[in-house]
Amino acid sequence: MRKNKMEKNIKITNKKQFKAMVEWMKQHPDIAKGKGHYGPNKCQLKEKIEELAFEMNAYGPPIRLPEEWLRVWTHFKANLKRKIANNKKSLHLSPMEEAVANLTKCNVLTKSLRASLGSSGKKVKENDIIYVEVSSQTNSTTTKNEETHQCVSRENINEDSIEHNEPIGCEKLILEVLKAQTENQKLIIEKLVEIEKNTKEILNVVKKRDLEQDEETTKEILNVTKQKMLLCEENTKEILKLKKTKLEIIGVKLFMNKNSKECVKDAANALMSILNVDYVDNVVLAYHPNQYHTKISPGTPDVTAATLQHQSELKWSQSALRSISN
Repeated sequence: MRKNKMEKNIKITNKKQFKAMVEWMKQHPDIAKGKGHYGPNKCQLKEKIEELAFEMNAYGPPIRLPEEWLRVWTHFKANLKRKIANNKKSLHLSPMEEAVANLTKCNVLTKSLRASLGSSGKKVKENDIIYVEVSSQTNSTTTKNEETHQCVSRENINEDSIEHNEPIGCEKLILEVLKAQTENQKLIIEKLVEIEKNTKEILNVVKKRDLEQDEETTKEILNVTKQKMLLCEENTKEILKLKKTKLEIIGVKLFMNKNSKECVKDAANALMSILNVDYVDNVVLAYHPNQYHTKISPGTPDVTAATLQHQSELKWSQSALRSISN
């Protein structure tokens, strides 16, 4: 009977009450650290604890008195400090425990614990440790039993099995991020190689097109030059043909008037003008019955370059005059 009575008086703080208590303590750090329990602040503390009890009981059951909720917080901190101090056990703090440790300035030991354990420690869920309080009795002799809290481990809770999966370690997350970055860098390198290849192909096409255009331009220039040369050659032939025709006409005139000395002189002057010979006044024609010849009088200035270029034609014209006169 006594055992059944004790089981009926067990109060298990639920998850919502623990979370609400931690949030409330964050707003009242002095109470969370155990300050204000004595002196003039004791009345204010009593009012705050009653406020805490009212808020915690709203998430019940279980339902507790203000002093009982303060004891729950005190025992929660004590067990947390004991857990942090015990560095030999491979246990990590749950997120809620870390929040309480930071609130109560116990995070120094937490850091040393993580440094010693690394990432191989066991993970502890928030609901793996549930604080059990034995209800107080009316006798004052059983005060210690009223304040005793038992730590009962509970595993395989169906309602929290999905929500409280083991979190991924920081090292594992870092490795995953590095792998993702490596894959992205590989993709970037592949794209850069492809861009370089396409750029080279474009440059080759542009160079080839420029060479073809230059070749076509050169061919056009050569064709134009060739046409110009042909035109010049044709013009030269026409000029020579015209000069030859004029010489033939002069020869006919000389043949028709071979006994006229003035006619021969006029024909010679016309011949000199056709051959572009300057200084005609310095040319003296000597008429003989059997021979005509020309000479440049001594002391006269040199003939022009055009005259020198046509000396061969002049000699040919002189021989023609001789043959006509004969």
